[in-house]
Formats: sequence, structure tokens, C-alpha cells
Amino acid sequence: MTQTTTYLGEHLGRPLTADELATPAAIIAAPDHLTDVTFTTSELSANCPVTRQPDLYTATISYRPTAGKCVESKALKHYLWSFRDQNIYAEELASRIAGDLHQALHAPIAVSLTQQVRGGLTLTVTANAAAPEEPQHG
Repeated sequence: MTQTTTYLGEHLGRPLTADELATPAAIIAAPDHLTDVTFTTSELSANCPVTRQPDLYTATISYRPTAGKCVESKALKHYLWSFRDQNIYAEELASRIAGDLHQALHAPIAVSLTQQVRGGLTLTVTANAAAPEEPQHG
């Protein structure tokens, strides 16, 4: 028997993959007049590829629902959870999140990650994913 997974109101109990992020259960219709959406969390974590120690991030994800789609917040939370056991640099992490959300929403996405201080340094990275520019007709 095939089980349909829903996210809203249900405890999923596992991370959400990038492919699942693009499903109808994770994407909702954008209400009329909605121009900007921003999520902020201080609960994003991944592992340093060198030391395998956890890196903790404050993430800000912003987009304009230009294709009439929004990501459901619980689905986004479960997607971000998928990185907790991955060995990935902050730069690649921001890029991957921006790319996956752009693919799911077909909207311009900005992802900014600020890593908690390590070795006296604070690292902030930003990745933007946008639709390719329309060709110019001359």
C-alpha cells in the first residue's frame, strides 16, 4: 500500500529531501497581494567537512512568490533538517538551499547564512538564485 505523506499538521519524523520539497504537499498557493516572504531560523546545522564537527547557522531565506507559489513552513523546516548530518561548507550549503528552493518555487531566492563564531571569525555567506534573464530582442 502506498502512503501519501502530508506535512501540515502531521509529525513527519524525518528530514525532507529536495525532491519532496517540490511536491504539492510542500508547496502552497500564494495568496493575492503577497509580495515578499522571509524565513529566519537559528536552528540550521551541518557538519564541517574537515573536522566533522557541527556548524550552527542563523539562516535568512527570502523570496518573491512570482510564480504564485509559497513553501509551506513545516516542509521548509523538515528540508533544512536534512542538512544536520551532511558534511558541507557554508558556501555550498547556502547555494544548495537557494537552488533547491528556486527549483521548487520558480521564484527568485536569497539565502544568507551566518555561522556561529569559530576560531574568532564570523562567516556570513549569501546565495541568490533567479530565473535566467529573458533574451533581449533588438
